[in-house]
Amino acid sequence: MEFSQKYRADFLSMITNLNESDLENVKIERNEVGQSKKLGDYLNRIAYHESAHTGQMLNYLRTFGIERPQIWD
Repeated sequence: MEFSQKYRADFLSMITNLNESDLENVKIERNEVGQSKKLGDYLNRIAYHESAHTGQMLNYLRTFGIERPQIWD
């Protein structure tokens, strides 16, 4: 967790400074897989990807009977 805190803070700072034009007009080119998408689409994909892994982790904790953190308000 300590290792990742700086990267998370940098990421949150970066996305806080984006505007709608950035989300629509900045293109992410992934030539190795033949993809070209808008920055907004990739950021949406990141959120989905992380939520899927959070669900997996919570399921593992539940399966092993380990107390799980409450992640909602």
